Amino acid sequence: MNNKRNQADIVYLTNLAASCIAEKRFDDAIDNGVNILNIDNNNVDALYILASAYMHKDDFAKAIFYIEKVLAIDELYVGAYIVLAYVYKKQLKINEEIELLKTVISLIVAEQNNNKDDTLYHKSLVEAWSLLGSAYTLINETIKAVEAFIECSLLEKNEQQKLVEYSNALFTANYSEKLSATEKYSLHLKYNDFFSDIKQFEHNFKVNKKKIRIGYISPDFRQHAVSYFSYTMLANFNRNVFEVFCYAKGLADDITFKLKAVVDKWQNVDNLEYEDIAKLIYADNIDILVDLAGHTAHSLLPVLAYKPAPLQISGIGYFNTTGLKTVDYFLTDINCDPIGKNDEFFSEQLLSLEHSHFCYSPLIDMGAVSTLPALKNNYITFGSFNNFNKVTDEMLVVWNSILEKVPKSKLVLKSKIFNSVDGIKFVVDKMNKLAMPIERIDLRGFSSDYLAQYADIDIALDTYPYQGGATTCEALYMGVPVLTLVGESHGSRFGYSLLKNAGLEELICYSSAEYIEKSLILANNTELLVQLRGSLRLILNNSSLMNAKQYMSELEE
Repeated sequence: MNNKRNQADIVYLTNLAASCIAEKRFDDAIDNGVNILNIDNNNVDALYILASAYMHKDDFAKAIFYIEKVLAIDELYVGAYIVLAYVYKKQLKINEEIELLKTVISLIVAEQNNNKDDTLYHKSLVEAWSLLGSAYTLINETIKAVEAFIECSLLEKNEQQKLVEYSNALFTANYSEKLSATEKYSLHLKYNDFFSDIKQFEHNFKVNKKKIRIGYISPDFRQHAVSYFSYTMLANFNRNVFEVFCYAKGLADDITFKLKAVVDKWQNVDNLEYEDIAKLIYADNIDILVDLAGHTAHSLLPVLAYKPAPLQISGIGYFNTTGLKTVDYFLTDINCDPIGKNDEFFSEQLLSLEHSHFCYSPLIDMGAVSTLPALKNNYITFGSFNNFNKVTDEMLVVWNSILEKVPKSKLVLKSKIFNSVDGIKFVVDKMNKLAMPIERIDLRGFSSDYLAQYADIDIALDTYPYQGGATTCEALYMGVPVLTLVGESHGSRFGYSLLKNAGLEELICYSSAEYIEKSLILANNTELLVQLRGSLRLILNNSSLMNAKQYMSELEE
């Protein structure tokens, strides 16, 4: 009788602990796990729960302790391997994570082939492929990352998560030129296949309204790069002609409230399914729905598959086609996409603005522009604050050439990957293979005071082919000139468009050789750098890049 009661208690406590983890109540999960061990001190499910809870609490030593106890009892308990992979992920032990995930995938596939219960392994297999895709993305192994995300999407049984993983593959494909524009376009078109069974809304174009209703939908109405480019759209529209509605997903912050204050209607859609959001938009009688995220994180792009508005546009937040047949237009400009140049790689019709399809609005206190650091250092400091997964080996080779040609110069790289010892080691190993002068390279982790750190930078270097957007604007606004390399695709021409609209065409480069040459010209002209330091903010404020009136006139037309 006691055994039955104990077993019932264990089942109850295990389910309760699992719920606690799902609800992010990790201390409660730990208490329940300990209570199970008081009944059965070798219960692997309890040990796994403790490992998972401690991993989420970033107590990696205790997490690994319980993982090892699980595997000592059952070496095929794949959930423990997945928790260990998350530990490595959080510690930025990228090589260890990748090798572990490859082993786990092989282990699961072997067990499935041995006619083991598929439900026991399937979830872990899907999770392993997703983690592997993220890890490969971090080290710029683009092709492997895309393949991993696609494999994950194929295996995933949850329809919403299946879409997320496929969007991850599409987003990651943009990091490299190893995939051709045609291959990327083909991958994007397949996204539409996920929605073949969806019933679309029908529209009456003769609805009698005094104003045109514009709906903006995004997960990034917060302190995010997209907000710095969407604020003008929301705040400066012609209120005699238009009404603006926003459909927001995600946590709110101070920027959210700034945006919310300037529009006609604000709707949080956080807890709604895609179809329910579409019904809401349709009921609001929106004339033009504008997606601001594309295939980026937490995207609401599937809502547009239901065609809740008669006209639908994507732009600003993503730098490639959506692939959705229900999206009619893609917002761009004649610099990112010269007329007729990239039309064949978009399923949408391109709407090209005459100047910039971006209008930059700093929504936070940017601080004062510092004096040129070279004046006190007596050497030039180059820098890039872009995420390091945008930095290809080819770009590192170019930057290395610049360091070789500018004596005593230094390079500051600032990215999340440098927040850990293992992340730094990974990048240093990569740089050593390329014979880069590590002693002249400063690797800094992400921090909230990143804008103030432009006081250490004389010249900013843009990445390629995935270029900076807000990062470029921020550098310029802080008085730091940015060199950019021009490509063929929409996303590899961001820098070109931003600099041209800022009136800084002399910073645009059309080859790696010119990129290196112009870096030398700037580095050898301290007087010019001082002049730019003092004038770039004013230049930006007076340029097309920050001209809200001109931008809205072109956009609304």
